[in-house]
Amino acid sequence: MKENERNFYEPFEIIKFEKFSDDIIHVGRGLILRINVALAKSFNDNRYFFYKEYEYTLQGYKRVSIKRGFDYYISLEEVLKPKDRDKFFIRIGLSDFYILKQRIDEMIQWFTSSKYSKLFAKNNNEMVLGMTNVPRIGLQDLPSGVSLMFNPVVIGVGNSQMPGIAIELDNGRDAVDYTMTVDQLFALKTALDGFNPFISAQIMVASMGIPLGTNRVDLDDAANNHQLPALNEEEKVKKTNTSIEGRLIGGVKKLEDL
Repeated sequence: MKENERNFYEPFEIIKFEKFSDDIIHVGRGLILRINVALAKSFNDNRYFFYKEYEYTLQGYKRVSIKRGFDYYISLEEVLKPKDRDKFFIRIGLSDFYILKQRIDEMIQWFTSSKYSKLFAKNNNEMVLGMTNVPRIGLQDLPSGVSLMFNPVVIGVGNSQMPGIAIELDNGRDAVDYTMTVDQLFALKTALDGFNPFISAQIMVASMGIPLGTNRVDLDDAANNHQLPALNEEEKVKKTNTSIEGRLIGGVKKLEDL
């Protein structure tokens, strides 16, 4: 065991967990919206797990503080991996997620506002776009240079036609199109209106059921012995003026930081 790893304990192989993903809703037939939680990260060539326990002495008794830190984000992904190119994976952070919800509200107007009452029309018994000056809306400059654009379109379903939305994904190398019906658009709006990414991420992490003793650091014991017996009267430390022992953590952080 390396010197800088001796004070971490894994009673079970929780350190192998990297990410949680929960499906939110299918977007059309070929795309899916997900919430993702990253459980580990790398920094200065070290790997850090999201869950840590710190054991120390306070007012003469052993205490344990738990610290958690995880990253979470929304992703729009292709359901199936194409054979001739990379699968589209669009990372949507919190600020872009807010903009995406705004864009969905703007798309709703295409089908509910009197301003767009002539958006779809009939020509020789075929449905066509009756307005050609409708500006496309979407999100640009997403991670990895991806853009996500929407515009109204006529969808052919079997022998019938219906209003819908074209979804265009472009990363500068590849560009693909998907479609979404009006019903699917309203379902997407309903799913996201009451969706809270942080609460969802917390629920996902809580489902792990992490047992006490995982990734525990004993700040009082230089040998970092994991088998810590219960304190007796002789083992209780003498109180200081601040009633805090083991104040320095790794020579940098202080106990109050926990």
